Amino acid sequence: MKKRFYSISYKLLLTLVAGTTIPMLIYCLFFYFDMRRSSENAYVTQARQTWRIVSNNIEHSLSTSIYAANQGIYLNSALQTLLFSRDGSLFSHAESANSSLLFSYMTNIYSMTPEAVQIQFSAYKPGKSFLLTTKNLQKYLLNRSFEEDTASPVPPFQAYIEPPHRQTNYGHQISHLSLSQSEELMNARDLVFTICLPIYERPLPDEPIGILHVDISMDFFKDVCGDLYQPEENFYIVDSDSHIIFSSDAALKEKK
Repeated sequence: MKKRFYSISYKLLLTLVAGTTIPMLIYCLFFYFDMRRSSENAYVTQARQTWRIVSNNIEHSLSTSIYAANQGIYLNSALQTLLFSRDGSLFSHAESANSSLLFSYMTNIYSMTPEAVQIQFSAYKPGKSFLLTTKNLQKYLLNRSFEEDTASPVPPFQAYIEPPHRQTNYGHQISHLSLSQSEELMNARDLVFTICLPIYERPLPDEPIGILHVDISMDFFKDVCGDLYQPEENFYIVDSDSHIIFSSDAALKEKK
């Protein structure tokens, strides 16, 4: 078999090609991985900034509602006098002057929390439950005993959030519907989460004398966080107790 020979010019050309191509390939690979790492770092940084802004927006919205509730109750001496009294006859019906004072307080909270679907206030001493539905601003008043409902799971003057649940009417008969029909209507509605604010008699908060519930539609989280995840991604908001407040997983929502 005849041995093949290569000219010096061919060898020089091959060496030149190898000497320029291999470093170029190495540079391209290095450049690719460096750009990829830089892009990932930039994405993470931007995502963190976006998350921080969204988190601040959510916290601000909820804090505004709690602040309005606190200011409206503790700076209103007339309302405090009513709530601290055990005379249930002070609230004769939903349209009475005293009841209107409390419903006005609840309406002010709604003005600061437009995402609320309903606001309920339990006055322990008078034994009254007040409900304001925000869709049509209907007012409901109910006589109710709260002997077993006065314990608060948080320290005095602090609010807490109930994880998503089916909307309830707090025992009130809604409009012309019967109690069973109104319960069925509530169960058919979307999930809500609830801001709970126990109310105390200052300056000795031995036990709460009432509690405010603000039911907020889960659309609040959809509107704030909807652009942060893709339909195929799983997105969660978890509170400090590891309770899922919001989830993009429809199957998980149905389990609640």
